[in-house]
Amino acid sequence: MLNLSPINQKYIENQKTKQTEKPVQQIPTEKKPDKKALFCSVAAAIGVIALASTLIYKKIKSGKTDNLSDDGKKAFKIVRQFLNKDNQIIEGVTLQNGKAINADNTLFSGIMNTVNKKGEKISIEYQDGFIISSSKNNKIFKKFENITNLTREQGVLITKLDDKGIKDAQILVTTYDNGKAKRIFTNPKPSRNHDEIITMTATEISPNGKIAAKAEYDQNNCLQMAQIFDENGNLRREIGLKHKFEKTKYFDDKYLEKIFDENGNLRIIKKAKGNYYPAESVDDIRTWMLSEHYIHQPETIEFYSPNRMRERVISVKSEANSSKINIFEEGDNYSLRETINAKKDNSYSLNIVGQNMPLFKWDINSGSICLSSKTRDEASKKTLKQYIAKTADKLEEAYNIIEKEKMPYEPLKDGEYTHIDIPSIIKQMRSFLEL
Repeated sequence: MLNLSPINQKYIENQKTKQTEKPVQQIPTEKKPDKKALFCSVAAAIGVIALASTLIYKKIKSGKTDNLSDDGKKAFKIVRQFLNKDNQIIEGVTLQNGKAINADNTLFSGIMNTVNKKGEKISIEYQDGFIISSSKNNKIFKKFENITNLTREQGVLITKLDDKGIKDAQILVTTYDNGKAKRIFTNPKPSRNHDEIITMTATEISPNGKIAAKAEYDQNNCLQMAQIFDENGNLRREIGLKHKFEKTKYFDDKYLEKIFDENGNLRIIKKAKGNYYPAESVDDIRTWMLSEHYIHQPETIEFYSPNRMRERVISVKSEANSSKINIFEEGDNYSLRETINAKKDNSYSLNIVGQNMPLFKWDINSGSICLSSKTRDEASKKTLKQYIAKTADKLEEAYNIIEKEKMPYEPLKDGEYTHIDIPSIIKQMRSFLEL
């Protein structure tokens, strides 16, 4: 019933044959993040951009003695030499938001030479203002390319090369209009061991420079675990595979989304099978912002009180010959279920249960609901009306949530006729209160 994305379908097929694989490194769950660790990871990734932007320093000597800063350390100054394609020195080139700009505001193309703290010669090649490669001692160690469907103003793909010129790792960086990093996706060095699980990471930064989300993916670009934070750095949501939350090695294709309040208390858990984002909205899994997405088509939603007690569960299930809505609340069960019995000439039935008591069934002759004879005979009129009123309220609340959350409830169909019109069923239930 679910609209699975091709990425998730491939992932599920691969994982079901690898039941004993060791789990990837876990992101801590239900705990506030180590802000220092998160900041360091982002700073390291942004350092790649800083290097690409040529913030590299050269020692300045005055006579025979190095200049010293106030704290006694050697002072360094940015020294850059820009050469055009004719190897002529160009003056007045500046770096603005990751671009090299000539003095006449045209985009620079050519080479920028400098020396880093270690005394290594660094050369940065620019094309129309943007970096296309970095060299160290005349050997290319980074390449910079456009990300598919994005301009260089929007992002860059950085490929790191080893000493032999072989691809070592890749980093994708998308940026805001001011050139600052928005999302940093790191694809580590490929492994020669086919059984080894490769973990890719992504860090998202909000416009104010704070961590917006932190995630881990497998080698098929499928999400494993993620933490999402508010503008104050507080953990507000977690998304990931169920077995990652439970820290088991056995594959489970169900995704969970945990939602926390401003005090860090767990308030909602959503469960979905095989999907965690609207597939139609994703162009490149490496560049879209996880913080802007939510779990897709949850099959079950659990609601918790501030003291972490489960208060209500709403679940839906649609199969070939059965569709069901279940509400569990305060120890009571409310449900609406329809079935088609192929053994009885596709006869159709509908059952409505309120507070663990069967209330209504489908009247095949009239096409409407009728009271269960057993309940009608055993319950007083007053008690029956109380059950009906409460059940109608619970089904209406659940239906509103199903619609809002786009839960995958699909009523059975016989040709073009849909058997269950839930608002109509609820209206009929309330009409019995007037008798």
